[in-house]
Formats: sequence, C-alpha cells, structure tokens
Amino acid sequence: MVLACPSRPLALVLLLAACSSTPDGATTETTVGIDPSTGSTDAPSTGTASTEPTTGTTAPTTGDVTTDATTTDASTTTDATTTDASTTDATTTTTTGDTTTDGLVCDLVEITTEQAHAYGGDVLDCGIVDPWNNTVEEWQTAHTCALDAIAAEQQFQLVVWLQGIDSDVGRGYIGVAAREYTIEEIWFDTLGVPITSKADCTSLAPIDGCYDFLGSPCFSCEGLSNGETLCDLP
Repeated sequence: MVLACPSRPLALVLLLAACSSTPDGATTETTVGIDPSTGSTDAPSTGTASTEPTTGTTAPTTGDVTTDATTTDASTTTDATTTDASTTDATTTTTTGDTTTDGLVCDLVEITTEQAHAYGGDVLDCGIVDPWNNTVEEWQTAHTCALDAIAAEQQFQLVVWLQGIDSDVGRGYIGVAAREYTIEEIWFDTLGVPITSKADCTSLAPIDGCYDFLGSPCFSCEGLSNGETLCDLP
C-alpha cells in the first residue's frame, strides 16, 4: 500500500507533461503546414505563370505583323512597275503605226480600175499582162480584147506593164460610156513627173512589131487631148 501512493503523483506529473506538449506540437504542425503550401508554392507559381505566357504571346504576334507588312509593300511595288512597262509599249506601238501612214501611194492597177468604173455599169476586164510572166499569145489576146470593146463601144479596162530601165513603167487603157464613148490612156512611171497621168484618145492604133519584143507599147493614142495628173508625190 505504501508503494501505491507515490505512483499517483507520478502519474499526474506525466499526464500534465503530456498535455503541455500537445499545444506546442499543434502549433508547430499548423505553422509548417501553412507556410510551405501557401507561401512557397503559390508565390513562385503565380509569378512564373504571369510572366511566361505574356512574353511568349507578344513576341510571335509582333513578328507576324512585321512580315506581312513587308510582303504587301513588295507586291504593290511590283504591280506598279508592270503597269508602267505596259503603258510604254502601247505608246511605242501607236507611234510606229502613225508613221507608216505618211506619203501617197500610186498604184496603176487601182487607178485604172477606178477610172474604168467612174460612170458605173459593166466593165469588161481584158486583164493585166507583163513581159516576164505572159506569153506572146496572152499579149495578143489582151490587146485584141480592148480593140473589140472599142469597136462595140463597150466599157473595158486593160493594164500593160512595160520594160523599164530603172523604174516601173506601165500603161492603162480604158473605155467609158458617158454622154459619148471615150477612150483614155493612162501613163505610169515610178520616177516620172507626175507619176500617173492620163489623156483622152480618139482611137487606139495598133503598133506593128510590138509582139516581137514584149515590153514595148502595142497601142498608140491617136488624137491625144485633155491631159490630167492622176497621182503624184505630195
């Protein structure tokens, strides 16, 4: 019994000691639990998240805008250059076209045809002969055609190219039915003054021996009158 008494105060002391260590432990555990999770983890985490996304987004966006602007300017400059080149070509072509229209061209065949059709009606075409591409028979046929038309007072036209020395020489013959039947001879020489002229004839007389040397006139204009210039240099 004596031994049991001292054990109660010892048990009380141990109990008080245990109770006093519990508040200290609780305080320590609470502080450690809050400080690492709230302070250390949240603060670095928040700072890093705010900085990195913002910086990363801004850099690519700025680069893209700059590149697009540069590309657009280059395209615009190229288009402008192309347009200027096209305009220059068009101007050159127009100028060249205008230059080629200068001067007056005298054409024996065209003039003979116009004179033969001046009064309308049907016109007999006796052809075009030259000393290089036509035979003696073709020359004879063409001139006979003209003589027959004159005999019938029928409108006709005939073009004969002659042998020139340093120029193109030819004759045009026509018969026209106006108030009275008229025969005309047209002279053509590219070095002549004038180049093309005409006169009225009372008749066309055949020249003997003209078919022996093709290229010389086979008709002589008789009763020549009313000479007139038809075409010449301006």
